[in-house]
Amino acid sequence: MNHRNLLSMILVGLATMLNQGCTRTLPRYQWHDAASAISTMQQRDSGIQTISATFSLLLQSGEGQVELRGAIVAQPPNQLRLRAWKVTRTVLDMTLNSDGLFVFSAARGKKNTSASTTITHDRLMEAVAFLPGFGDITSWKSGVAANQNFFTLSQSISPDNAHMTCSIDKSTLTTSACTYLDEKGLARQTLTFDGYKSFNNIAWPMRLSGKGDSGNFEIHFARVTINEELSPRAFVPSRRAKKKS
Repeated sequence: MNHRNLLSMILVGLATMLNQGCTRTLPRYQWHDAASAISTMQQRDSGIQTISATFSLLLQSGEGQVELRGAIVAQPPNQLRLRAWKVTRTVLDMTLNSDGLFVFSAARGKKNTSASTTITHDRLMEAVAFLPGFGDITSWKSGVAANQNFFTLSQSISPDNAHMTCSIDKSTLTTSACTYLDEKGLARQTLTFDGYKSFNNIAWPMRLSGKGDSGNFEIHFARVTINEELSPRAFVPSRRAKKKS
């Protein structure tokens, strides 16, 4: 799955909220039908111009777990910079801009690296791709209602012959969970979103957890700001990063 598809498809215990625009109560929506819901979601996401946040990242596998700190800045839908570090050592540095995706990983080239300390940029890009403001929600197809509280959206993924299915809360129009199914219909990764907070009427998931073939992870945001001015060099890749094909 390439990064363009990942972005077109569509990361938690909160310690301190520093953004004055944050409120605990999410806007409520009167359910009419899926088409109206998708239109409302797209209109809401279109109000996101920039995003900046700090977070903690917990990686888990059968070999143990490791916790990292990180930061992300973005200008949806196609500019992103994400860095993760342990103590003072940078472990991962990803930049997406008009020239493509650039990745530096401290694990590159190392032998016998445990799954708990290996970050795959594909897994994190999948998570980022589902954040508010990324992707074109109008390209998704609505499915049957999961129950009276949720409806589903799905999208095919080319050229993988796979697809994503997401469950959306009808009352808040927020994503609850997304599952990536391969060409055989087998679930390969599930993303769960919760702890939503409202930032200037933008519903943002303060926690994201992922379970799948590459191990499990949790992202917990500690600070989120929306529509603040970013540095002119925010999306200049690290000199150590290599462009991904």
